Amino acid sequence: MFLVHHNNAATNGEYFKIGTLYGFNLLVKTESSQKQEFFSKENRFFVEGEGNIKYTHNKGHIAGDPLLASQNFLKALEKIPSLIEKYQVDTKKLSADLPALQEVVNSTWRKEDELKEHKSELLALDRKILLSLAPVNQEED
Repeated sequence: MFLVHHNNAATNGEYFKIGTLYGFNLLVKTESSQKQEFFSKENRFFVEGEGNIKYTHNKGHIAGDPLLASQNFLKALEKIPSLIEKYQVDTKKLSADLPALQEVVNSTWRKEDELKEHKSELLALDRKILLSLAPVNQEED
């Protein structure tokens, strides 16, 4: 099934197509990691769905057992319907909030004038403080 042995592939962090299953691309990607002083490379396997969405089973790790390894991609495909349903529910919830959020984004902040007034007061106080300190500095010289 694999064009490359799953322990020997080195894709340099890129997705590499190793085949297809039911019209879905099967991919491998070599990921590097570092734990303390040790560097390691690990291959993870994905099923690529519509819109370049990647699905995995067991976080992309292939089992050592040949039977379990052969089921890895099928198990990843089995997740797709439940994920679609989950994201449809999430999208519906977010869509309900969208009008209120757009209103907030498009509105002007009611305290803008008050903020400007406080900023100008701050600048005036800052100037007064600097002016009051100037003679003290000159006397010390």
